[in-house]
Amino acid sequence: MLITKTFYSVKCDKCGKILDYNPEGDYCGDNDAGGDFEVDECAAYAVAEFADWHCEENDYCRECWEKIEEEMMEEESNQQMLEEMKRFQPELFES
Repeated sequence: MLITKTFYSVKCDKCGKILDYNPEGDYCGDNDAGGDFEVDECAAYAVAEFADWHCEENDYCRECWEKIEEEMMEEESNQQMLEEMKRFQPELFES
């Protein structure tokens, strides 16, 4: 008899890779064949978070989340630098 069962995994919203986790580390798989699939959504997210994936509004693998954090820190640093310039050289920003 043929039966159908639904399984769940987490896919990175930035690079599109599927979680491929093993206890030795976190690996992004290129396709579904190497992915880590669980029997329900909660278990899939639990495994992803255990594998250091960032899962909140969007889901990101560890590598993509590290890049996003770097971009956010750079953006924040640039904003702080701009504020400092405005404070020390206001004449440059007056219209």
